[in-house]
Amino acid sequence: MNSDSQRLIQNQNLNSHTFLVRENGKQWFDIKKIDTTWIGDFNAPTTLALYRFFNHAQGALNVSRQGMLKAIIENSNLLVDDIEKELKSKNYN
Repeated sequence: MNSDSQRLIQNQNLNSHTFLVRENGKQWFDIKKIDTTWIGDFNAPTTLALYRFFNHAQGALNVSRQGMLKAIIENSNLLVDDIEKELKSKNYN
């Protein structure tokens, strides 16, 4: 779960400078048509929207994590119960 989140955060496409450098020169890429004025401006609407998007994505990951952890805990408790029953059936205290 954490490694998925780390890969999301470390994704080079999220680093605007790395993305622009990598894609520059490709046939589809025309930097003159891209508004780059928001890059580095943490109060720009585009930057704020990007951070809101990733905040929502992180929230969705957290909900998913909670569900997985709940299932792990429930299954672990069932396993402990089964182990205790087995030990009692073998007269282990």
